[in-house]
Amino acid sequence: MGTRSETMAMALLTWVCALPLVGLFILPRFGWPAALGTGIGLLIALLIVCWLICSAFPARWLKRAGRHTHRF
Repeated sequence: MGTRSETMAMALLTWVCALPLVGLFILPRFGWPAALGTGIGLLIALLIVCWLICSAFPARWLKRAGRHTHRF
């Protein structure tokens, strides 16, 4: 996988792992609407962070810094 797809996979994995915590802490206190909104909001926030990482640090900047983006 490339760098961008790895970042997206990590964002989605983080979201999936955070969903039980949302269910455990938000659902009993605030109910389904708040838990659903928190879960969707968390997904959107993680996707925005992923998008910023992929657009703010393109491969050419990493190459200039001496880091290689390709794995052999």
